[in-house]
Amino acid sequence: MTDSRDDGFTLVEVLVAFVILSGAIVLSFQVFSDGLRRLAVVETRMKEVNIARAELERVSAHGTMSEGVQTGTTDGVVWKISIKNLANDPSGKSSRIIAFEVNVDVIEPAGKGKAISVINTIILSRTAIP
Repeated sequence: MTDSRDDGFTLVEVLVAFVILSGAIVLSFQVFSDGLRRLAVVETRMKEVNIARAELERVSAHGTMSEGVQTGTTDGVVWKISIKNLANDPSGKSSRIIAFEVNVDVIEPAGKGKAISVINTIILSRTAIP
């Protein structure tokens, strides 16, 4: 004959199992919510990079460049393009093709005002006639 006390789980065993299961569920939700938060950051960064690429293409498509800074807003993203003439002769008269250093920065939203460098490149172009 079997002892009736060995037939099931005690209340303490059930409570311990419930606490372990609850902890696992809470941890799963935290990992999931952290993943969603990081996904939103990655999507924002991808949007910023795509806008920076489009603005760089717009600037370089003219065939001529000149030193200076341009700023603007596209789809709620504030950007800044800095163009620097890398030639020894800033007038561009010594050569028809000049190397320009181009930096495209995105300004952080929410009033932080910190510029995040997105694209840094060198483009060969003609100088714009002033």
